[in-house]
Amino acid sequence: MARSKIEATTETITAEVMEDEKTVEKETTVENAMEKEPPKKEPEKTVRFKLFKDGGRYKGDKFVGVNGKGYLVERGVWLDLPESVYNVLALSEEQIQVAERVMEESRMVEYK
Repeated sequence: MARSKIEATTETITAEVMEDEKTVEKETTVENAMEKEPPKKEPEKTVRFKLFKDGGRYKGDKFVGVNGKGYLVERGVWLDLPESVYNVLALSEEQIQVAERVMEESRMVEYK
């Protein structure tokens, strides 16, 4: 009886040690992965672009946020913008045109 209790205790201790070794191995792998340098990013393509400017509604600079980075785009000046910023500006302009068209259509319905 005492012998089986000792064997069971030995097996339990062995299992716990093996689990601890696995945990240490995983932690070492994570630490080694963190020590490596992150891969170098290629510079983003740029697009030459000039944002419309007039003396009225479109005279101020335009703020664009992309992936947590903010850009203040000056109006009326040719700029080399990152492609992602250009895409946001282009989609924004497209959305403004759609909204204006919908508003115009709703006015036409009201007058009928």
